[in-house]
Amino acid sequence: MDDGSASPFNKDFYRKHLGKVIIVLFLLYSYVQMRYIYEETISELGALKRELADARYTSIATWGELTSKNKPEIVRGKISNNANLISADEPPIKIE
Repeated sequence: MDDGSASPFNKDFYRKHLGKVIIVLFLLYSYVQMRYIYEETISELGALKRELADARYTSIATWGELTSKNKPEIVRGKISNNANLISADEPPIKIE
């Protein structure tokens, strides 16, 4: 007959298997801690990715503004309005 020592509701069960219970509790605690660290790292990576995307969009916007301000047509228009200059059809030649 079974004396009930294998039942988890018996005090002797925990005395016999105290080491196993401690290991299971330690593993459960480790799992929860690692999961917390993982979630925190993932949220930090998400924030850094959003920051990187914002920096890229800012860079693209700034590049667009700079290229629109320095287009050759705009430069030629400003020069032609200020002076009677003629555009050269041939590249400059270096005379030595």
